[in-house]
Amino acid sequence: MENISINYLVNEIKNFVKKQSRISRVSLKSGYLECRLGNQYLFFSSIPRSAPFFLSENRLSADTGQSSDINVLRKYLEAGTLIAIEKPRDERIIDFHISKLAIWGEEQHFHFIVNAGSVPTRWAITDGEYKIIWIRNDPEAIAGTQFQWPKDNRAPLSSLKPEALSEFSSPRDLYTSVCGLGPAFAAEILASSEPELLLSDLLQAQPGQGFVYGNRVFPVPMKTLGKPDAVKPDMSSALAEQHLHKLEQEKFQQTRSRAEKKLRREIDKKRNLLKKLGKEIQSCNKNTPLLRKAETLSAHFQELKPGLKTIRLPDLQNNILLDISLDPELTPPENISRLYRKAARLKRKLPLIQERIQVVQSELAALEDDRYSVEQAACLDDLRGILPEKPMKKGRKKEKIVPGIRRIELGNGFFAYVGRNSIGNQTLYSQKLGPKDLWFHAKDIPGSHVILKNPGGKPIPPALVEKAAQLAAAYSAAGSNTLVEVQYTSKRNLYSSKGKGRGFVLLRKFKTILVKPGGSDAMDGGY
Repeated sequence: MENISINYLVNEIKNFVKKQSRISRVSLKSGYLECRLGNQYLFFSSIPRSAPFFLSENRLSADTGQSSDINVLRKYLEAGTLIAIEKPRDERIIDFHISKLAIWGEEQHFHFIVNAGSVPTRWAITDGEYKIIWIRNDPEAIAGTQFQWPKDNRAPLSSLKPEALSEFSSPRDLYTSVCGLGPAFAAEILASSEPELLLSDLLQAQPGQGFVYGNRVFPVPMKTLGKPDAVKPDMSSALAEQHLHKLEQEKFQQTRSRAEKKLRREIDKKRNLLKKLGKEIQSCNKNTPLLRKAETLSAHFQELKPGLKTIRLPDLQNNILLDISLDPELTPPENISRLYRKAARLKRKLPLIQERIQVVQSELAALEDDRYSVEQAACLDDLRGILPEKPMKKGRKKEKIVPGIRRIELGNGFFAYVGRNSIGNQTLYSQKLGPKDLWFHAKDIPGSHVILKNPGGKPIPPALVEKAAQLAAAYSAAGSNTLVEVQYTSKRNLYSSKGKGRGFVLLRKFKTILVKPGGSDAMDGGY
């Protein structure tokens, strides 16, 4: 942020500090120092080339840092009173004067100094005589020494005369010659039709609105930058929106990346398990040949002799010859019994493996649904339930989780619920699905669960079934296809097992319908 913008920001914060100046709480989060002043929060950023500080009504959603610096910051700032803010007009350094009562009742004075002219921004705490107590981002500073104020030999902005602007051929020539100017304001002054009036306004730096141009905020409209993207009541509100949105997006991207990695691992595990179960199915399917061999041995019992390793006998069902392996250490009856037992064991195992495959396939489908939800997620709420929640600290109230459900009106008293994440899908199945409702999902394709609600319990018209199926198709990975096959069934044909994760369901019976995806824009709100 350019120096002139900081001048406006300082005057804006001064007006607020006159009313509320006690720092009740201090915390350090992701490069931001958060100080609570009354019902608002004063944030100091150490991120390079960002606004050095701003006010906001909201706290940061970022995690609290574990740096030992927080102990020093709390010791000198928390429970202190901000009594003055000073800033040289042409320097990017701000001095926050803080008064604090010691435990023995004596009033002590400290200075919290923000040097926005360094990269990254430096923070320093000094005593009343400006001797360094603590400093951040300056390894050469020594505690107990006098704080060194920056020096600039360029001409001050107040000495700049409008008639002298013709001497400068470019904005660079201007801001490298005049202290306190940056590239944007140098270009604005040179392009202004009334430079004298503009210079007067810049020197006064009276707080006003915040004009947003891309990722930058200015205290005045910048004609050289064109029409602003947005205009906010003040600079702090514009800066807070930018910074908080950026942090929210960073956290969202990190969470989504973690969720994608977790789901990729889980999906690979399930696919590998299905391959193993497929091999076991092939093994279990050998029970019929084994049974035929056991029956053949029983029918030709008189031909069996102890010590045989193999024997070739005609099959009872067709006249082909069967090569049967025998255990030479077993008697003929024991060899026959061994084959019967093995065939019976494989026969009993077969339905268990088939049921297990069905469960794993449903678990894999639920994971694919979650991966699709992660790909379509637009905010952190859409990722709820994908990653395990952090345990709450003792004494804190659990945050109310947004279920991730959208409601869509279908007409004639009917409406549909669409699950937008695993928690939403689980809520649909466990809380929203009634005995007269219908459940929909794109067949063998990742997507959202959809419920067609039937509040009156009357027969559902086929046209509404098709509409709900179109929603399930639209909120799936095949939403751009021409036609999509959708499964639908009632509550009695759905079941779920404990410990299988949110959004996991199995189908006993279902019908299918081929529809064209649509209806996703007919939203009536959501939870």
